[in-house]
Amino acid sequence: MPDNVLGEWERIIRQVVSNNLKGSTNSFELSFSQEAKHLLISWKNETNNRIYSETVKALCGKIETYLIRFCLIIQIMCGVCGKFEMNEIDIGNAERAILLTEYIFKDKDNITDGI
Repeated sequence: MPDNVLGEWERIIRQVVSNNLKGSTNSFELSFSQEAKHLLISWKNETNNRIYSETVKALCGKIETYLIRFCLIIQIMCGVCGKFEMNEIDIGNAERAILLTEYIFKDKDNITDGI
């Protein structure tokens, strides 16, 4: 990887760490846009409607938690990079978080076959 790319990522990570992990009193609230909220609720309902096993539904509850975390991480990173405002989680980043979640947990059916 080129040094300039690594240097840029180091700068971004330092900015996130310095703004969020050093006990700063400059906290802020980051909510979901209405469009993002509706998208996430639709995704959750569609996912739960395809599942009949209570065990798998419990696993989906964990997946939903990761989905929300991914939304937050993606929005903060985009905000730090200057791509988006930091006033709400927008629908584009909610879509990215859904794609990431589905990619990571795509093998959940294989995992739960043994349960």
